[in-house]
Amino acid sequence: MLPLINNRGKIITVASTLGKYKMVPNAIIAQSFKDPEIDKQKLFELVKKFEESVGRGTYKQDGYPSAYIISKLAINVYSSRILPK
Repeated sequence: MLPLINNRGKIITVASTLGKYKMVPNAIIAQSFKDPEIDKQKLFELVKKFEESVGRGTYKQDGYPSAYIISKLAINVYSSRILPK
């Protein structure tokens, strides 16, 4: 779909305010999402680690917030920091 948007076009993302870095209780995980070098692959790896933690039933102990918060944070990072590249 991106090739259909002209040079002056914009993508508007409607997201939740819960998708903020400060909603992640573990500072190391939050910093991983803030990484200035983050790309699509790194973002997907972060989400995969969360999924694995959920699968083990340890996501809270591992320092993750809810799936809702992680999903909104991932959307925000993808649309505001990765797509514009």
